[in-house]
Amino acid sequence: MCTIKAKNYIEEGFSGEEAEILKTVIDKALETDETVTVDFSEMEYFITFFFNRVFMDRLDKMKVEEFNSRIFVENLSKVGQGAYDLWLT
Repeated sequence: MCTIKAKNYIEEGFSGEEAEILKTVIDKALETDETVTVDFSEMEYFITFFFNRVFMDRLDKMKVEEFNSRIFVENLSKVGQGAYDLWLT
């Protein structure tokens, strides 16, 4: 299992550029067939578009069950959790 501390790579979850940076880090970790947990601690603000850019390509390549068993998020702020939940719907 690999844990990626998002704050080590990006400041907040606002821009497409930040999303692409984090997406690249996640994709590299998944190449080793590991499960990946993305730790969003110390980050406050996110938009739904950010999660779409980070995760949608990967979700398109995997079945939902595989995505849900290999990629996890933790320590989202209240704003982040709301944006993530909205992205999931």
